[in-house]
Amino acid sequence: FMIIVESSGINAEWPLRPGMIMKNKGVEFSLDYIRNVNINHPAVVTYSNIYKSRRPLKKVHQAAWLLKAISVIDLTTLAGDDTLCNVQRLCSYAKYPVSKDIQSKLGFEDMTVGAVCVYPNMIQNAVNMLKKKKVPTATLR
Repeated sequence: FMIIVESSGINAEWPLRPGMIMKNKGVEFSLDYIRNVNINHPAVVTYSNIYKSRRPLKKVHQAAWLLKAISVIDLTTLAGDDTLCNVQRLCSYAKYPVSKDIQSKLGFEDMTVGAVCVYPNMIQNAVNMLKKKKVPTATLR
């Protein structure tokens, strides 16, 4: 399949430019990759026990990791019968994935998701709805 990037608000770290087409050529499946895997079972057991005993992320650090995860999520709707209402709802989630009061308490402002992907017949609507927030949009062709 192909991804076509339509938004001009693409993050500088994003490798694609608006209008650029990237084809996924794929690779042939080979069981050789799986057959040649070696696992150090004692090391796996040792490290899993260490990780179980460690204290998980708490409070602000946990919230920061969760916000980071949200910021790299791509929201996608690829239902062939999508309506304008569905795309508007998806774009609203993309623009405001976390309530503003939570963002301000944690010191994050203007947070968005990574991108929005819709079918070609809805891409212009998505671009228009996300223009001010500069959320990247993509479509499949």
